[in-house]
Amino acid sequence: MIVHSMNEGPCSACGDLDGCHRPGQIRNDTNAALGELASEIDRARRKFPGGKLLTLALDEELGELARELLQNGNTPHARKEAIQIACVAIRIATEGCAEVENIGPESRLK
Repeated sequence: MIVHSMNEGPCSACGDLDGCHRPGQIRNDTNAALGELASEIDRARRKFPGGKLLTLALDEELGELARELLQNGNTPHARKEAIQIACVAIRIATEGCAEVENIGPESRLK
């Protein structure tokens, strides 16, 4: 079990400089976040295959993140919501958005 330092500056247990050990703050660990993102993408693709309604999902997740940040600050739950936003964005980038396929040019925003 790692016991993180509660002092200012680098954590003596993990070397983190940006607050993994400070109460109420999220971890600053890009590799861990990318691993969580990959897992979330796999889970989301199994649960919601086909790339349908991804723009609505993105909007919903953004609202949830904004609410969490405004009400509670940088919490582990805010981190989870941010990972979910990244997941939806990656799905749009790699799968496209199924709901816009049937919109003709005359109906698209100009």
